[in-house]
Amino acid sequence: MMRTTRNKPCISFTPIITVLASLLITAICGRAHGQLWYSHPHAVIELGDFGQRLGLAYAINDVGEITGCAWHEDGSWTAFFWRNGTIIDLGTLGGPTSVGNRINDLGEVTGNADTAVSGRHHAFYWDGSTMNDLGTLNEVSNGWGINNIDQIVGVTDRSEARPVGVLWQDGQLIELDTLYDGGSGYAYDINEQGQITGQADDGDWWRVVLWEDGTVQDLGFYGVGKSINEATQIVGQIGLDRNKAFLWDNGVKTNVHFIPYYDASAAEDINEQGEIVGWIGKNAITPNAFLRTGEGQSILLDDLVAPRSSWHLEVAYGINELGQITGWGKKPRDQPDFDNQAFLLTPVYPLFELSEAQPGVAGQTNTITASGIEPGTRVYFCWSQHGGGHLIPGCDTQVNALQIDNPKVAGTAIADGNGVATLEGKVPAKMSGQWLLFQAVVPNKCAISNLVVQKFE
Repeated sequence: MMRTTRNKPCISFTPIITVLASLLITAICGRAHGQLWYSHPHAVIELGDFGQRLGLAYAINDVGEITGCAWHEDGSWTAFFWRNGTIIDLGTLGGPTSVGNRINDLGEVTGNADTAVSGRHHAFYWDGSTMNDLGTLNEVSNGWGINNIDQIVGVTDRSEARPVGVLWQDGQLIELDTLYDGGSGYAYDINEQGQITGQADDGDWWRVVLWEDGTVQDLGFYGVGKSINEATQIVGQIGLDRNKAFLWDNGVKTNVHFIPYYDASAAEDINEQGEIVGWIGKNAITPNAFLRTGEGQSILLDDLVAPRSSWHLEVAYGINELGQITGWGKKPRDQPDFDNQAFLLTPVYPLFELSEAQPGVAGQTNTITASGIEPGTRVYFCWSQHGGGHLIPGCDTQVNALQIDNPKVAGTAIADGNGVATLEGKVPAKMSGQWLLFQAVVPNKCAISNLVVQKFE
């Protein structure tokens, strides 16, 4: 179960020309070379890293805060806390690396971190300022889930190097029941009722289990439970190879592996609306991030990103109650060996209308208008060659974000008494045949227009 937060703008609007734009771009619905982009409006935000341009995001809370791990220039990686465009290094327990696995709505994180003893990593609890060692039953442990009353679940090894599921509560380390004496288990998530899901072995292989009121229940099939919501819906991977995504709901198991010719998938998280995120692919090496709606419709996340994006979203690991999704992907998409980048995919909310550029011809003066705006409001007309996303200065991502990468400001205009802002400028002849994206924004109101995509004649 995961949650989210907002991000602060890291874009700084720098007008290129005040009144006349050096470049205008947009499109009209129904025109041969352009369109107004309304379908599934989302922005995808790159979260950043610690110098190595490599990061993985594992969880998001209901206020948009994210945790995961990011790489340093020396090749080590450490857990991070991300909020509103700011990324914080959570450090370690004395060793070189750490990973943040889950974050609750209070911004508290659990995961694992190396200690000063080589080869030993321990579960940790980060309370917002300090990383605290949760200890082990023997040598190693890992924190996998945390709820809002600071119950943490995970795994540790017994003296005989046998992994067992555990609950950290009120300063106590409590071993969870197994399916038989001497059995093994892993606890991966806990909801606000204290229900826990994970996996336990039956002496032969791993079974999906539910721990409730101190008792372990075998749900009746092989696999692993990864996330549980307040309705006791569980998602994870099913099968002896644990290679197909599933949903378990009130005793009914549903296969959510939705592309038959792909061989592998995983459901990583579920929110209270029953929305599921995960990945699907020919194998685990070539994943594609997906969303399954509460109504059962499955969508590849790449289809939610604005056109002409350089992103390929590979794995979705967390979703919150606003439908914000986090995970990692490649950018640019056409370099398969490029390092993974942590992302936030967030819904956006266009509040006013942007028209096409007229006449839509390069080498001529073009006019573009924004309408439905409060008179006297200054509007910034932004453009880019790539869809994606960018933070708006001073605005939380749960309020709005731009749907274009590396936006540039073509110019600004003030809305007249009819609520219409108009910008004119000559589009360079070299833009003939080029696709460009355009979006208008009122930064101090966190208001955006629809996205416009156009190929200039």
